[in-house]
Amino acid sequence: MRFGSALLFTSQAAAAAINFPQKRDLSDVGVIQAVLENPHLVPRSSYNALKRAIDPLVQQKDAAPKAGSDGPAAPAAPASEAAAPNPAQDILNGMGLLGGVITAVTAGKPTTDIPTRQMEKAVVFPQAERVKLRYGPYRLPSTDETNIQTVISNSSGMIDTYQLGVEKPCEDCMLLGLVAGMEYADGKTANTDTGSWLHHTVLVNSGPEVLEPNCGKAPIEDIFMSGNERSYYGFAQANNSMKVGYPLRKDDRLLLVNELMSMDKEAKWVWLTLSFEYMPKIEPDYKATKLLWMTVGPSCTGSENPFGPSNLTDTGAPKEQVFAENSVPWTSIYDGTVLNAGGHMHDGGINVEIFQNEKMICDSVGKYGMGGDGGMKKKSRRDEGPHGGGHGGEGGGMDGMEHVQEMSSCMPNSPMKKGDKLHLKVNYDLKKHPGMTNPDGSDEPVMGIASVVLATDL
Repeated sequence: MRFGSALLFTSQAAAAAINFPQKRDLSDVGVIQAVLENPHLVPRSSYNALKRAIDPLVQQKDAAPKAGSDGPAAPAAPASEAAAPNPAQDILNGMGLLGGVITAVTAGKPTTDIPTRQMEKAVVFPQAERVKLRYGPYRLPSTDETNIQTVISNSSGMIDTYQLGVEKPCEDCMLLGLVAGMEYADGKTANTDTGSWLHHTVLVNSGPEVLEPNCGKAPIEDIFMSGNERSYYGFAQANNSMKVGYPLRKDDRLLLVNELMSMDKEAKWVWLTLSFEYMPKIEPDYKATKLLWMTVGPSCTGSENPFGPSNLTDTGAPKEQVFAENSVPWTSIYDGTVLNAGGHMHDGGINVEIFQNEKMICDSVGKYGMGGDGGMKKKSRRDEGPHGGGHGGEGGGMDGMEHVQEMSSCMPNSPMKKGDKLHLKVNYDLKKHPGMTNPDGSDEPVMGIASVVLATDL
């Protein structure tokens, strides 16, 4: 893909080919509405938290007796609601409820002298610039507290946040890669060895020239996802002569979606960090890369899964102890190359296999252990409190059990044509590797996700 004036043309051409509406609502409400209409864009637990925060407001308004009805008159709406009597206000109110219930407690909020923006030396791409951005702070609730996630998933110590318009690393630039982290006020790493867990963070971009690749219907797209494995994520390959990157434009806006957890009875404060490597301008001879995020569960296409009935419940909990789960295949609308790929799963998972036209192009295998410097290890509280534990993170094994430490990644460099089909298959063996449990002993929901970086030829 060429950039400059040609990019808008190719984006419009792709949109027209799949009947994409040219009018785009990129307001705060429009972006959140796009998330609500495209559940695959964020992990199921984050989506459920947002839906739970907004739905009661909509239902309450729908259930209120209307003027002239047989029921009692509805109470007068607050001035803020009366000023905007439409569904958009329900969304904004829901966003406020989500934040108020989970993150608005400010007692004990720490101060820090560490800057929110820190320039660093590039690690993966020597020709690039690198910046570390610090977002927060976020309050991780005590495991004794009750919030939306406690109600939805019986999980404790969990928070969900949606932040619109967060700081960007650069403008009119090419992203080459990034990595997530989590810190305390003093800059020390926050991880499961100190009772803090980065369950997941998702970075979503929206803009006039953004086209979501999974179904091609939304003006927003995922550009990054990380769990507590905190692995480096590349839009390019350092040793590949192919010039590629993700174009981040001046008019683009970033939405940061976090799900963070405390494993302790004491509340604590953390900052999320994202370290970006990028070229300071959009290079005209670079191709655009896009992130295809495949996940088990319902598809944005509404298509029936050709691999048969699901082995997961509606909440994502396993029905069996040993099983495989396939995603609904994605059909490419692009010509290009499959550059990078990797998987994400919970304890009990064995591997995530990624297929292109039924040929495996990546086998992302989970590594289990008692601790180490990376991966999806967790500190479980199965015997210490109401929460059943997590799905991994640095410093795991504090409960005397092995946990997923990391997931291997792949560089398929596989040519891709329009019409090619990609899907994932995640394999679980909860007998070999026990998974997470709820307070009542039942299995917690599991994940099966594959992130695939595509270099497009549009």
